[in-house]
Amino acid sequence: MRTGAPTTGRPATPATSPPAIPVVAVLPFENLSPTADNAWFGRGIHEDVLTYLSRLPDVKVISRTSVMQFESSQSAIPEIARRLGATHIIEGSVRREGGRVRITVQLI
Repeated sequence: MRTGAPTTGRPATPATSPPAIPVVAVLPFENLSPTADNAWFGRGIHEDVLTYLSRLPDVKVISRTSVMQFESSQSAIPEIARRLGATHIIEGSVRREGGRVRITVQLI
């Protein structure tokens, strides 16, 4: 005795494919502070963003070691994404002057 919905002889396929897991590369943040002494601050923000994103279950994050080769690169974003195997790139800048901080982040 058969129970359940009738079959057509074809395997069941979902109506839509599930979205692929995004692969994100967080490029090192550019230091726009008036002095180079504040570069450490940008590195810390970069590390914090990487750490936060890596905790998300549905996002793959390219390692810090892999993205550091692009710290001073003039390569185009699509070329960087291709070389890293990333579907998305995050880039940003940090400016620290006196007691004020400005952080700019862009998802590409």
